Amino acid sequence: MMWNEQKFSLILPIGLSLVMAHAKNLKTTLLGYFFNMPLGCSLVAYFDGGIFMKIGYIRVSTAEQNTIRQEVLLKELGVDEIFIDKASGKNTDRPELKRMLTYVRQGDTVIVESISRFARNTRDLLDLIAQLTTKQVEFISKKEAIDTTTPTGRFMLTIFGAVAELEREYILQRQNEGIAIAKELGKYKGRKPIFHPDFEKVVDIWKSGNMTAVEAMRRLDMKSSTFYRKVREL
Repeated sequence: MMWNEQKFSLILPIGLSLVMAHAKNLKTTLLGYFFNMPLGCSLVAYFDGGIFMKIGYIRVSTAEQNTIRQEVLLKELGVDEIFIDKASGKNTDRPELKRMLTYVRQGDTVIVESISRFARNTRDLLDLIAQLTTKQVEFISKKEAIDTTTPTGRFMLTIFGAVAELEREYILQRQNEGIAIAKELGKYKGRKPIFHPDFEKVVDIWKSGNMTAVEAMRRLDMKSSTFYRKVREL
């Protein structure tokens, strides 16, 4: 069959407009080749001036915890960008979470391994989802199989958020009860106090003005709050 470039150039705008009007979610195949569009990008997203992205968010509670398991899962789900916080989930004051909320655009999807990685209480969860919804960004939690593109997913999001918060409250309650019982039995000693053999020596140098507080904390490997608390105790 002969290739007719003039005929193709005349027909394409009509055909393309039909595709865009009637197949919003159509994935690229042959057209992707002609227009150098990324495989998997919808025509509407591409020709509207941008590409819809899958954004992954990961959180672990401490710097020592490993994020590899979550990273592997999100990569398998085809995320384009990953934001990682190593911080407590007790509130939403997390640097990478804030950066992610600023980064996402209309049509994007935020994907997390589980609700607990995203928010620790229902109020924070629903507030974060509201921020994403305002920007017309969808949300998916793999563990709970929640997808906010569906009414069922939005309903289940609220239910799972409440359950996660209730479960955490139960855990804290059991911990407190266990500590109370251990104290009654004389078995609970609390956290082991932080001790440094050179503490008094370093503090004396600091008080004499021959060392800055920052340097003293570095030598003693202490945080500011711990350092000054122990100075007061001393």
